Amino acid sequence: MNSVTEKQAVHEGSRISVPAPLLISERPLGAIHYRITALCFAAWIFDFFDLILYTFLLVPIARELHLSDTQSSLVLGLSFATAAAGGVLFGFLGDRYGRKPTIGISVLLYGIGTSLCATVNSLPALLVYRALTGLGIGGEWGAGQSLIAETMPPPQRARYAAYVQVGAPLGVLLAAYVGGFVEPHIGWRASFLVAAVPALMVLLAVWRWLPESDVWQLRADSRLQLNSSGPVDSTLTSGSQRAAGTGREVVERAFSSRCSTRGGGSQWRRRHMRGVGVSGGRSPRPIEGYAFCCLLYAWCIVRIRAGRCR
Repeated sequence: MNSVTEKQAVHEGSRISVPAPLLISERPLGAIHYRITALCFAAWIFDFFDLILYTFLLVPIARELHLSDTQSSLVLGLSFATAAAGGVLFGFLGDRYGRKPTIGISVLLYGIGTSLCATVNSLPALLVYRALTGLGIGGEWGAGQSLIAETMPPPQRARYAAYVQVGAPLGVLLAAYVGGFVEPHIGWRASFLVAAVPALMVLLAVWRWLPESDVWQLRADSRLQLNSSGPVDSTLTSGSQRAAGTGREVVERAFSSRCSTRGGGSQWRRRHMRGVGVSGGRSPRPIEGYAFCCLLYAWCIVRIRAGRCR
C-alpha cells in the first residue's frame, strides 16, 4: 500500500489526484529531524539545569534568608511536585494547542521563574518562584517527547528519544558545576541568572526554528472540518487516520521497548496500555504519590547537606 495518500480534488469539472505531502515521520532522516532533536535536546538540558540548581544552592540561600531545614526541604520538594503538576497541565495544553507553543511557553516559564529566584528576600517569594519554575520544567518534558515521537521515523524513533533524554544528566552535571565551582565566586543570585539566560536563548531558537508536529496539525485540521458545516477534506480524514495510527504506534513501541527486558512484561504492558487509553480503561493518577516522594527526597537531601555543612 502506497504511503502517500491521494487527495481527490475537483478542478474545472474533472477529478484529478494530487499527492498529499508526507508526514515528517515518513520522510527519510534529514535536516528537519536533526533540528527538532537539537532544539528539544537544548530545552531538556536547561530544563534539568534549572530544576536541580537549587539543590546545590540551598545552603547559601538558607544562610542568607535564615531558612530552617524544614523550610528548605519544602522549597525543594515544591519545585519537584509542581514539575509533576506541570507535566499533567501542559500535557492537556499540548494536545489542545500544539507541541511547539507548549514547549515555548514552558521554557519561558522556567526561564522567568529562575530569573525571579535571583531577587527573592523571603520564603513566600521563593516558594512562588520555584513553583513557577517547576510548572515550566514539567511542561517541557511531555511536549518535547511528544514532538520527538510524532516526527522521528519509526526505525530511529527510540534512538532519538534517547538522545534527547541524555540532556537530563548533562543538565544535572551543569547544575553541579555552577553550584559547586561558580557560585562561590559570583554568589547564588548571579548563579540563578546564569541559569536563566540560556533558557531564554533556547526559547528564541524554539520559536524561530522548531516546526510544529504535523501529526498534531492534521488532527487539529480534521477536528475543525468536522465541526464546520462544509464537506470534510478527504486528505485531512485520511491524514488524521494516519496520525492516529502513528500515535498508537508510538505508545505501543514505547511500552514494548520498556517491557522487553523485564519479566512479566506482557502483563505490565497490557495494564499500562489500558491506562493510557490504547485499549480502554482509566488512566492512572500518580500525582499524589509522586509529590510525596518528591517531598521525602527533598527532606533527605536537606538533612544530608545540612549535616555536612555543620
